[in-house]
Amino acid sequence: MRNVRVDSPLDFAGVTWPANTTVFITPMALHRNREFWGANADDFVPARWHEMEAKAPIGSAFYWPFGRGGRECLGKYLALFYAMTALQVFISEYDFIFPADSAKEGFYFACLVCDGLNVRVVRRGDLDLQ
Repeated sequence: MRNVRVDSPLDFAGVTWPANTTVFITPMALHRNREFWGANADDFVPARWHEMEAKAPIGSAFYWPFGRGGRECLGKYLALFYAMTALQVFISEYDFIFPADSAKEGFYFACLVCDGLNVRVVRRGDLDLQ
């Protein structure tokens, strides 16, 4: 449960909430909002994050898996630590081979960015990298 500020209304998720209104928002409803995410809102579609980055970046009104503010999930930092640890284990057990022409260049405003990257992932010891 949250309260909108006593002195001013709040625009959140496309709705203007009057001042001093008590609101209950469940992230599950926002994360599966078909009007915003589309007909496949319940499906795991990793490409969605690339397509929706400008429309709903992490921390936007439509994506906040750990909650927000002073009442955010206490497990947030444990989950992020676990994810980083799992990634470290993965990186330590595999080699990543980048061909000479692996990066494709793209532009975002005035910045040069990587617009694709070819990489071969091989378990350490399965390939002689000489």
